[in-house]
Amino acid sequence: PTGAAITFTIYVGGAAWLTLSISAGQTVVVATPSQIGALSQIPANTAVSIGITAVGTTFPGANLSVFMYS
Repeated sequence: PTGAAITFTIYVGGAAWLTLSISAGQTVVVATPSQIGALSQIPANTAVSIGITAVGTTFPGANLSVFMYS
């Protein structure tokens, strides 16, 4: 993104689970160990979705991919 960060929230079973931001000019964000440690486990067969809540103001960014590892 250019001009501002991209902010997105990962939802598990419809409830907000984790919010992260990719800073303007950057291409990646990784959750910190403390963020990960505070998260609940995702139960089997639970819907997971992503909501984008903010985008860059000059250029929003493109080709967003999200990877979750256990």
